[in-house]
Amino acid sequence: MLNAQTGPAAGADSPLLTLNRLLATALTAGDVKRVILEHAIPASGACAGSLIKVVDADTLVMVGSHGYQVPLTEVWQQFPADRGFAVADAIARQAPVFAAAQDIERDYPAMHGLLQPETRAVAVLPLVARGQVLSAVTLSFTHEDAISPERQQFLQALFEDCALALCRGRQYDDEHYARERAQLLSLASEVLAASLDVPATLDHLTRLAIEHVADWCVVSLPDAEGRMWPEAVAHQDPGKIDLLRWYIGRYQEDPERPGSNGWIMRTGEPVLVPVVPEAAIDALPEEAQREAIRSMGLHSVISVPLPSPQGPIGVLGLASSHLGRAYGADDLQLAQELAKRASAALLNATQHQASVRSEERYRSLVDATTQTVWTADAKGELHGEQPGWVALTGQTPEQFHGVGWAERIHPDDRGRSVRAWLVATEQRAVYELQHRIRVRSGEYRIFHSRAVPVLEAGGQVREWVGVSTDITAQIEAEQALRAMNATLEEKVAVRTQHLHAARRQAEVLALLGDALQRSTSPEEVARITLETIGKELGASCMIVAPVADHALLPRTTWGDPPPLVSRQLAQPALRLEDTPILKSVVDQGEAIYLDSYAEDARSVPGLEEYALAVEPILTQGGEVKGGLVTWRPAQAGAWTPGQQDLLRRAAQTMALALQRTEIAAELQRQRDELEAANASLKRSNAELERFAFVASHDLQEPLRTITSFTQLLDRRYGTQLDDSGRRYLGFVVSGAGRMKGLIDDLLVFSRLNTVQDPLRPLFAGDAVQGALSGLQGLIETTGARVHVHPLPEVAGDLRELTQVFQNLIGNGIKFHRPDVTPEISISAEADGGDWLFRVQDNGIGIEAGYLDRVFGMFQRLHTREEYEGTGLGLSIVRKVIERHGGRVWLESEVGSGTTVKFTLRSAGAVPG
Repeated sequence: MLNAQTGPAAGADSPLLTLNRLLATALTAGDVKRVILEHAIPASGACAGSLIKVVDADTLVMVGSHGYQVPLTEVWQQFPADRGFAVADAIARQAPVFAAAQDIERDYPAMHGLLQPETRAVAVLPLVARGQVLSAVTLSFTHEDAISPERQQFLQALFEDCALALCRGRQYDDEHYARERAQLLSLASEVLAASLDVPATLDHLTRLAIEHVADWCVVSLPDAEGRMWPEAVAHQDPGKIDLLRWYIGRYQEDPERPGSNGWIMRTGEPVLVPVVPEAAIDALPEEAQREAIRSMGLHSVISVPLPSPQGPIGVLGLASSHLGRAYGADDLQLAQELAKRASAALLNATQHQASVRSEERYRSLVDATTQTVWTADAKGELHGEQPGWVALTGQTPEQFHGVGWAERIHPDDRGRSVRAWLVATEQRAVYELQHRIRVRSGEYRIFHSRAVPVLEAGGQVREWVGVSTDITAQIEAEQALRAMNATLEEKVAVRTQHLHAARRQAEVLALLGDALQRSTSPEEVARITLETIGKELGASCMIVAPVADHALLPRTTWGDPPPLVSRQLAQPALRLEDTPILKSVVDQGEAIYLDSYAEDARSVPGLEEYALAVEPILTQGGEVKGGLVTWRPAQAGAWTPGQQDLLRRAAQTMALALQRTEIAAELQRQRDELEAANASLKRSNAELERFAFVASHDLQEPLRTITSFTQLLDRRYGTQLDDSGRRYLGFVVSGAGRMKGLIDDLLVFSRLNTVQDPLRPLFAGDAVQGALSGLQGLIETTGARVHVHPLPEVAGDLRELTQVFQNLIGNGIKFHRPDVTPEISISAEADGGDWLFRVQDNGIGIEAGYLDRVFGMFQRLHTREEYEGTGLGLSIVRKVIERHGGRVWLESEVGSGTTVKFTLRSAGAVPG
């Protein structure tokens, strides 16, 4: 946690307080990442930084960067997991890395050449939460003291807060994704149930997949020879679909290879590849193979069987092309649930098409069936040759004579057939009916018989002509079709019922998730959960029983508990051992469902009429937080899979909500402590600055007294002193002079904090001229030449910038080489929206190892005998430039001179 010793000064507008507010209000992991890139990295004081996501031990993905001229996402997408890079080493060890530039060259040679020219120190901080590295932050600094021990504590505390917020954001994303999965499965059930056409069903399935969970979706079915072929493929780019079909046609897979579609069809086992290894692609024998796989962008892959009672009927394949999206166990479960629904819809569509083809076949058979023609006289009696009837029934003319034909009619149909024939012949009306006739083989078949009278010219009936058509196949086909339709309707009704249950469950879970998002305490989480799902389950009573260190904590109850349970809950010192079934669930982390409480050996008398369900409340890390207990009458029936799934998901959602409330409480506590520490630090800094100002000001008077009386002593009594006395007196005068210079510089340094005028547009040349006026005597004494090039208008404070140029020009003159006339050049050039200034001299130069050290307070590289000074000049320069929103650094070569570079904002940056 940030504290008064490790953090910078903070006030009402402190970036750290702003950062904490932003982290507290960031919901998703994406929101937290934006806060880290846009606020946390700048708050660290780094000149540049990046955020890298940890997908797995071998896969690191660049999320974004801040402060680089070219964004690192354009240079790196998948970051090397090589321990020769500090970020990979920090992630592997789960420990931060702090290193100066020279240490990087020694310890991490792979990344040394990638550092920016101004980088003098690097920090890498893994974002660790609950023992897992979620991401890592890299920071670049322009000075080594940015990674001092105090700064290291501050940086670790800063990004520990970011890690907690990122963990909370991922939990929110997990909850949101769980609700989306439930809604997707509900939508999939509804959409797939609406189609009885195989190609349309496959199209619906693949389209749903790429809209919600994948960049690729392939449904592979076996062909006539048993080889797997992609019957349906979906991707946003049609060209890539053609590439996939070409690849499968060109490179036949080995069905015996584990993970292949043939292997999945044979074993029924799913395959999850969170990240496709680059080494596996490199191992492919042909370059065309490797290039095709890389072009398709298969980063993470899931393949699951399409199940049926007789075994898999196909394979559903999903793939992600995004480096930051790696599939996990939840995605595999979603794919399996989607495959179940797709398989059921595919089987129904196949059965429907089979029934349609069967009906068409039967109709063709009926149309092709031979018809039997027969005749009768005007009275309706059969006489003479009847070859068709004989061939059909096997009767002889003697047997069918008159109405003897009726003997071949089924006994149940005979009476109505004869009566209808008599009525038709009497009324000279058309005879038409269906009845069963025993054919030559002895079996009864169904016929449609129709006869019409043939009339003479005078209207008398001359004869009857009849046709009997065998419609047995048609009737059986219609019966089979009706039976099949009834079966399909029953299946549709069952699926509709399941769909309604799934939709209701998704709605309940969505309502529960939304309500828990607003909860602020564990008690409210428990109350909302019980109220939401209690009525849905028909429960008599529901109880949230939290545990800690295997001890029962105060419970939350909804509904009316059974009397025995109510008395037990009333016990103030109820132990976990007093509830053996709950204890078993807590110890093993597995749910228990009893359709009748009495069926368990651990049951106690008095609860035989009840059913019991106990779900563990498990965190993502596997920690058991308690149990979700449900009592209801045993007569309500068995616990259905849907009810068990609802209770399990409710327990999972409640566990996430409880973790979120704990994290929120911890964040609030940390924010309160941070605000208190920042307030204390602000007071402390103000007191220190006031003390430095007052102390430096008050020291001026005694110093003037010492100087004045020493000079008076020298004038009046100097001739009376020997050489040693006069030397000692010289020491006093020299020391007083140095002390005056030191006090003057301390006053300037303290005023930078206590007296800060607002920045205004000004010409940098005015500040340079003011500095030259103050250095006129030194310039004339040394013969120094100062070259001032055209300088721009900037946003600044004239007094402070005059001090900057006076210190830099003064250093250039003071640290000149013997017998070499000092020359100083002052110039500026545009640098984006800022101005980059250069103050270059031809002096003695500075060794590379001291380029950062010289900016520290009271840092001197030479003795006072060699060069005068207080060691505060460059400290003042850095403080002024940083106060102006810029940065400052040195470039130097021993014996050739030093160039001081610093940036200032343009005059347009000042609000008008």
